Amino acid sequence: MVAGDGYHLYLRSLQPDIDVEVTIRIWDTPPSVPAEAEGHVDISIESETGILVVNQLALGPAGDMTLPRPGVYEGHAWWVNRQAAADYYDSTLDQLTSETPDGWLIEAWDNCPVTERYVLDLAYIREPEPVDDEDWA
Repeated sequence: MVAGDGYHLYLRSLQPDIDVEVTIRIWDTPPSVPAEAEGHVDISIESETGILVVNQLALGPAGDMTLPRPGVYEGHAWWVNRQAAADYYDSTLDQLTSETPDGWLIEAWDNCPVTERYVLDLAYIREPEPVDDEDWA
């Protein structure tokens, strides 16, 4: 699931502990969503700085990317293995017992048989809206 307000884009996984892969691709024109995508949504982001920061809500920044230039980028976000990773997560939790050895759960997360993946395919559209410094006073 993807949501945003133009400046912030949120990718919501169905599970909180298994690593996910996020790929950001810049195109002249975004390609069509691939047939294997489980879901997708159109997106628009605006970056006045030309830096796109990927944040984890509870943990802070996960990384950043320098865009070709500041501005508005539009395209789509699509994902694969979102439900499969959540199913694996739930089934792994169901296997926990009081006798489960320390570290077993972390090892299970590290060995998830699928990679939950989100791809942002974006294209530059226009310059960013000018910021009125009086709005910040």
